[in-house]
Amino acid sequence: MSPQSGTLFQSTRSPMANLLPIASLYLLLLLLLSASSVGALQHSERPTNVTVRTGDRLTLRCAIQNPTGQAVQVQWRAPNDDMLGFVRGVVPGFPRYSIVGDQTAGEYHLSIENVTLEDDGEFECQVLPSNGAQNQLRAGALVSVVVAPTKVTLGPAYRDGGNFEVNAGIDIQIACRGEYAKPAAQLVWYKNGEQITEGIHVAQNTAENRTVTTVSTLKWSARAGDHQAIFACDAVHPGLSGRQMRTNFTLNVLYPPGAPHIRGIDSDQVLSAGEPVNLVCSVENGNPAPTVQWYRNDKKIDSTFESDVGSKETRNEYSFIADANENGALYECRASNQPDQQPQVARVQLQVNHAPKAVEIRGPSMARQGETVRLECHSKPSHPPAMIAWMIDGRPMEGNAVIVKKTVDGTGSITVSNVSFVVAADERREIGVVCQAWNPVIDSPRVSLPVAIQVLYAPDPPVIYGFDGNSVVEGQQQQLTCVARGGNPLATLQWYIGNHKVTNGTQDTVSGDTAQSVFAFTADRTHNGGQFRCEARNHALDRALKANVTMRVLFAPKSVEVTALNKLRAGHPAQLFCDVSAANPSPVVIWTRNGEPLPGQLLHNKTGPDFGWEVRDALRFVPTAADDGANFKCTARHDAWDKEVSDLIAINVQYAPSFRKPGPLTVSVLVNESFVENMTVRAKPDAVAFEWFKDNVRFRSNGASITTDGGVLYANKVRRADAGVYTLVATNEEGSSNVSINVVVQFPAIVTKITSPVTVTLGERAILQCDAEGFPNKTGMIRWERDGVVLKSKEFANRAVLEIAFASANNSGSYSCVVNNGIGKEDRAEALLMVRRSPTIERGPQFGKGAAKIGFPLVLRCRASGVPEVDFIWKRMGGRGPRLENGTGFLITTQQIDHSTFESHLMIDEMKADNFKEIYECVARNALGADKFYVKVQPVDHPDIPSNVRLINVTDTTATIEWNPGFDGGSNQTFQVHYRPVGAGARSYIDVIPSEGRTRFTIPDLRPNHEYAVQVGAKNEIGNSGYQRDALIVRTLASDGSSGTPSIQTIKEEVPVMLILLVCIVGVILLILNICLVCCLMRRHKRKKLQASKRRETPAGASNGCAKHVTIQSPTKTAPREKTEIARRVEGPRPVQMYGATGDSMYATRPESVDTNRSEMANEAVSEDDQSVRTMIEVNPNGYVEKVNSQPQGYYVEDPNYMVQYDCDPRMYAETLRQNSLQRRIAAGAYAHIPYPVSGYPYEYADGEIADYNWLLQEPPPVGDYDVGQMGPLRSLNEQLDHYQPPPTAYAQIVPHNGVGGSLQRTRFPPPPSSYEMSPSPAVGRRVPTAVVQSSGSTPYAEVRPIMNNNHHHAADSTTPGSPVLSTFAHHNGLPRTKMEYADLEGLRGDLV
Repeated sequence: MSPQSGTLFQSTRSPMANLLPIASLYLLLLLLLSASSVGALQHSERPTNVTVRTGDRLTLRCAIQNPTGQAVQVQWRAPNDDMLGFVRGVVPGFPRYSIVGDQTAGEYHLSIENVTLEDDGEFECQVLPSNGAQNQLRAGALVSVVVAPTKVTLGPAYRDGGNFEVNAGIDIQIACRGEYAKPAAQLVWYKNGEQITEGIHVAQNTAENRTVTTVSTLKWSARAGDHQAIFACDAVHPGLSGRQMRTNFTLNVLYPPGAPHIRGIDSDQVLSAGEPVNLVCSVENGNPAPTVQWYRNDKKIDSTFESDVGSKETRNEYSFIADANENGALYECRASNQPDQQPQVARVQLQVNHAPKAVEIRGPSMARQGETVRLECHSKPSHPPAMIAWMIDGRPMEGNAVIVKKTVDGTGSITVSNVSFVVAADERREIGVVCQAWNPVIDSPRVSLPVAIQVLYAPDPPVIYGFDGNSVVEGQQQQLTCVARGGNPLATLQWYIGNHKVTNGTQDTVSGDTAQSVFAFTADRTHNGGQFRCEARNHALDRALKANVTMRVLFAPKSVEVTALNKLRAGHPAQLFCDVSAANPSPVVIWTRNGEPLPGQLLHNKTGPDFGWEVRDALRFVPTAADDGANFKCTARHDAWDKEVSDLIAINVQYAPSFRKPGPLTVSVLVNESFVENMTVRAKPDAVAFEWFKDNVRFRSNGASITTDGGVLYANKVRRADAGVYTLVATNEEGSSNVSINVVVQFPAIVTKITSPVTVTLGERAILQCDAEGFPNKTGMIRWERDGVVLKSKEFANRAVLEIAFASANNSGSYSCVVNNGIGKEDRAEALLMVRRSPTIERGPQFGKGAAKIGFPLVLRCRASGVPEVDFIWKRMGGRGPRLENGTGFLITTQQIDHSTFESHLMIDEMKADNFKEIYECVARNALGADKFYVKVQPVDHPDIPSNVRLINVTDTTATIEWNPGFDGGSNQTFQVHYRPVGAGARSYIDVIPSEGRTRFTIPDLRPNHEYAVQVGAKNEIGNSGYQRDALIVRTLASDGSSGTPSIQTIKEEVPVMLILLVCIVGVILLILNICLVCCLMRRHKRKKLQASKRRETPAGASNGCAKHVTIQSPTKTAPREKTEIARRVEGPRPVQMYGATGDSMYATRPESVDTNRSEMANEAVSEDDQSVRTMIEVNPNGYVEKVNSQPQGYYVEDPNYMVQYDCDPRMYAETLRQNSLQRRIAAGAYAHIPYPVSGYPYEYADGEIADYNWLLQEPPPVGDYDVGQMGPLRSLNEQLDHYQPPPTAYAQIVPHNGVGGSLQRTRFPPPPSSYEMSPSPAVGRRVPTAVVQSSGSTPYAEVRPIMNNNHHHAADSTTPGSPVLSTFAHHNGLPRTKMEYADLEGLRGDLV
């Protein structure tokens, strides 16, 4: 509650606040009393502070004591300083104020009617003595006027008592105003009667009249639960006197509906066509009530819904009958109550099984005899897809293929079935075809469609009647009839004369299965030689059937004309021509001279107009003086005509000398050949003068190769200079005549000049020029070639120019200029084009790798092409270190292959294991740039498969192929050509010796016109490369060479069925053997475990098994690196892992990389798996390494501190040694340090402890250099040692035990010097190795070499081994790990075997 809300008419100050002014007043009065007389004025009742509501009545009390009764005046001062008094009753001018009370009692109370806000403030009661004395009395009181708020309203956006609409999730702010209250009104928020205490912000504004307007802002996040909630704002104020002042509004929250639910069908329910469906979509909640609509395939189909206000559920039901169109239909129920809101959606996709309604057959409705008919049957949509069956002429027929296609609308599937059949060659009836379709999962009738295929067949060839083949005289009437029988449909007939269709004068009729056409006409010369053709057509024919007759019409020529020269000279040939116009038959021409018949010459007899014969005949003769004025007549006649036609001409003749051989003449002769040409002359008179000219210059014989004699020209071994035109001039009185002889001397063409070499820059134009001469000088005589390919060039007279617009590296090389004019042999010359370019290294398979055996030299090749000259630099890969030079284990040479190709050889003097997998970098450079290439070094391996097998030539019995060899694997490779007939036939193999670059081979003895599959493989001393996966297919020519161009294709080699079957059988057998082997090994392993457990229970010395105990001790500073687990923690001794690697980790990788494989390490030897090194230490299967006990009996007892044990089978061990199968290609030895035994140990075995041992060692050998021959297999071990007599100081006596010989036992070493201090454990002190276990790599056995060092205190610092000693150790309890009696395997590299 605020201070203004206290009880009305009570002081608003606290009791302590009221006492303070009173105490001050009393103190003042006491002072006044002490200074004044006893009769002064004083208050008997003072006014007090009050709180009052506006409109109420208020009385402020003020009373005084006047003991002396002096006259006084009393007034009140209002808060606005108005003076109220001195008259009792209503104060003049202030009707609301009155002074009341008993005046005699000194009461001057102020009564205020209808209190207003103007009365708020301090009223002061003032008492003034009337005699003007200064002792005035004053007393004031505060009047607090309480003003109730005028109204409580909401903000301008809200209507009091109204509804406010808001979306759910939206934050709203509602302001409530309590206006003009004093004191400020308290505004309290309620929701549905419950007070709201959070999210309220209050602000106040004080007016000039000191009233306060309070604004309370409520921040509220609308939720769905707030829908229809009543929010009220109450004003709490003391001026309200318990009455309520409030405003409220109802919140209408708009919120989306819940997710719709579809009932009436399950998601996986399958309907049948015709089944009723009732879909019900229900949606709960939502304000306003949602609109629930049904959509089908995204199209609205129903908007009728109903809402239940009580349950707040809105439903929309949609019913329909399922049909084929409903299959796959997507029904969606969409619910929303806001236009801009994404609707809530529930979906269901219908599955309706329906049968096809019909089928459709597509294809031809007609077919010819022998033709294949292809039909398609398309079913209407069906779900699931329909089945289709065919009936051809009432017989079921299987379709070729069935295709199922989804319809575009997804309502079903269309099934398409294809069927094809061949119409019989003699079939002439229609073929009935029926297609049936049905749905296999529903019971529905089948739909079918029958169609009839009309069979088309050709009619019989037409026949023409009415013409007997005789000639027809021009003007006669003719009638031709064409008849065609049969055919479906009947034939259509059409007449043609030549190529012109006859459109008039024909009459067509049909009778039964016969079609007929009659053509009537009048014969004239235009029909002569014309072809009358009748064509019959129908749909069964691609080309018309034809019948034709050729008519011959006889008619005479219209004219004959003789022509001749106006002037004829004797001695000159003369001709008379007779031209006869068109006639039929061809006329006979008769020449007569003065009535005497002369033979004429038929120049031509050709077809003229109207297909008649136009004849031109000539009379050729040499006129004489007697012929001058003679009559020459030409007559044309024939027996078929009734008249002759002729023409006559008279001639005038003069003549002069003439040659029998009219010129000009041409004589072609090869150089150095001879000829004679005689030019005979006739003239009248006979006197004729001859004169020769050569090239228009007078020619005289001078004894050269060409001479003349009258009209004869002689040539003897002509020269090129003798060529020319020789002219003979003959002259008589009548005149002169001449004849020319062109003597042509032919000689072979040769190259006279060629530009070479030509050097250009890359991209620059290059021009090569070739000049040649020869006769005849033919076009195309000069050509440019490169590698046998003719290049396009420009030819100018005797010159050919080859122009390369933009020279590239590929253009560099040799070009050939070839000249040939058909005389003699062709001539050629070479031109060299050099294109300046940076080097390019050839990256063939033969260059990318190099291989050689260890200890042998290796040559790496690097070939590059470039202009100018190329030099080479060799480095190791990555450019590490300086460039390789001669004399550093390498020899580098360079040679030039051709004008732009250079090859460098890097020879490694001696291959070592370190070189394998090294990569060398070859850099080829010149002034224009450089190129680099990497060559990998690897061990000798089998060669790569040859590539690019191709056909070069083929005959009827041979085929020439060529291929590119691959990498030879590091040794000489040969090739094997494998070929066999395609389909069936025996395989044949031919070995081929390789050559540099491409390899070519001709396969002989092939069969003509056969296909062969050809493959090429390579092999060397390591193995075979295999063959190409795909074979080259080559077809040979036929025997007569008429089979055409051989076909070449590449197909995949088929694997024979028998081979596949054989591989499967072998695989099954191997699988069964593996299963049996695994079972045997498992049973054997269990048996060994049982035997091992029994041996542990057996006292020391009673064991006769093969358990090996080996202690593996690593250095103290570096942990061992293990490839496999070496030991497991088990109770008792731990078994050795038979495959693993131990050793100091500092030797694990090369310094250059931590990722180097162990097979790459320089300090490790090569092994079979290229990942590990195996060191084989021979251990006697019946012997053990043991600790020497200090017991006086010298027994060898079991020590419980042995670290490792392993088991073996003596029979398997002996067989392994016998077969020598433990051989390893180990390049470097592996070592193990064996310490001295402790001094004082006996070196004898107790008889009871060695009952199963083969050999007995009775005393140790001294330290020294022992020499024993290399160990051989176990079966010959004793034989090898029979001849060996060790020095007395070298070995102890070796005797067989119980007469049994088997394996040789290692002798013990002598004790170390007495000064040697033993360490309490292997990890402390110095180890003194006395021997080295070494594998030489050439034998499957290890060797033991003593350390050659006189100072045994520091023997561990020396690893110089001596001569080999046998390596088997005798002890059956293992090697103990106490003090120094252990095997130090620190330097061991590889796997224990």
